Amino acid sequence: MIESRLSAPATDSQIVVSNSLVMLVRRLILWLLSAVLILFLPRYLGAEGLGQLAFATSTAALFITLLTMGVGRFLVKEIARNHAVISTYLGSAIALRAIMSLVTLASIIIISQFVTDTEISRRVMWIAAATIVVNSFMGLGNSILMGLENLKWPATVEVLSKLIVVVAGVTVLVQGFGVIGYALVLLGAAAFGLALNLIYVPRRVSVGLRLEVSQIKTLVKGGLPFILMGVLLSIYNHTDMVILRLFTDDSVVGWYAAANQIYGTIDMLPMVFTAALLPTLSRVYATDGRAAIAMAQKSLAVVAIAIIPISFGVSLFSGVIIDRLPYPDEFQNSVPLLTILALTIPATAFLVIIGTVAIAIDRQKAWTYGLLATVSLNVLLNIVFAPIFQERYGNGGIGVAMTTFMTEVLMVAIGLWIMPKGLINRSLIVLFLKAAGSGGLMVLAVLGFRIVGLGDILQMVLGGSVYVFLVLVTGAVTSNDLRMIRSVVIRKTRPENPSASVEPNGGRNG
Repeated sequence: MIESRLSAPATDSQIVVSNSLVMLVRRLILWLLSAVLILFLPRYLGAEGLGQLAFATSTAALFITLLTMGVGRFLVKEIARNHAVISTYLGSAIALRAIMSLVTLASIIIISQFVTDTEISRRVMWIAAATIVVNSFMGLGNSILMGLENLKWPATVEVLSKLIVVVAGVTVLVQGFGVIGYALVLLGAAAFGLALNLIYVPRRVSVGLRLEVSQIKTLVKGGLPFILMGVLLSIYNHTDMVILRLFTDDSVVGWYAAANQIYGTIDMLPMVFTAALLPTLSRVYATDGRAAIAMAQKSLAVVAIAIIPISFGVSLFSGVIIDRLPYPDEFQNSVPLLTILALTIPATAFLVIIGTVAIAIDRQKAWTYGLLATVSLNVLLNIVFAPIFQERYGNGGIGVAMTTFMTEVLMVAIGLWIMPKGLINRSLIVLFLKAAGSGGLMVLAVLGFRIVGLGDILQMVLGGSVYVFLVLVTGAVTSNDLRMIRSVVIRKTRPENPSASVEPNGGRNG
């Protein structure tokens, strides 16, 4: 990857790698659990039911920024730089979240009367609104722990909550309770996660709750730079479903949701790195800007090498993936959508890293302006392409998927332009070229294996082996990188791991 001269200080790099490993294990478990849902949801809800669920959750998600007011990210940065501020802000943050929860619930209930045409769709939207409110309170606890660079507990809670969704969700689906039953399961799992945080966080952070109007104002002011960013991200991430529904029907939304469900399980991989990166990078940048840039470079390198073969592979095997899943025949319409969305994954991964870096180094204002331009274009293209592809091909989701690909590539270019000088240097560009070249040769190898008649599984295994061989031979992954990961894994398997525990009023910040 990046040579040692570009590396951040060992202690900080190891913290990021250590937390990334925690999040990677979490992600692998969540992938396995999500695979069960990928099997059952389209099968038992059908395209119409899956479309109703996707539309409801996407519409509710548009209100997340109104609900959170950007306070979560503000808390992560402030706590990472000074642990003592927890006692200052926590009570006021809870009060602010309670007020905004009432506003959010009322807004979604009113809107649901106008954007839904069935009682089932309205009820699912109400349940989705309650779910994001419960999750928002759980998120406050997660923000505190992330600021303390403790990602183990949030990862554990997410896995346990997902396990409940899978076990209870599959049960209600098989028993025929439909989309409303499954939506209630999502709400119950969110409540379970909140209950766990209410037990754990007070034990981890021994502070009293102080409610001060002045601190509420401080939180609102501190969250302001993230509010517009959050609004834009919510629009960008969720209006595709909403716009698609306006120009098509629940079944077409269901086709897109099925492809997006698979894409989403892969697309979350960059979150492994950014969840670990944000608190540490925020702290490091406050004292050593060059070290922070080196850490950001390392993150971009890791994501490039990890995500490119997955993206190319899923796109190549999109038809095989949909065929092997026990979906009704109508979900063959999801194949071209998954093909396009899979190719979007590298751009999405870079965006996640770039956005995290922008927040950590206090360039969120410039990042927000870039998002504004990109989101505006995204909405416009969705409005244009969805009806065109629906009329010509009977699948408006193709237009939405193409819009996602084009706008994410554009946003990567904008993001790199606003990054500080020196982030993208010759070494990083060479590494990107090595990873992309290795991925391209992997694709050619797989196509060759396909021509000679090798089975799908063998094609995947051999193709992956070709990629690993090439990144090692070209030096995209170095022996130093492997030794660093090995040392962190060894440390995490030992009984004591001092760096993983940071007290609110002690540790590195004193």
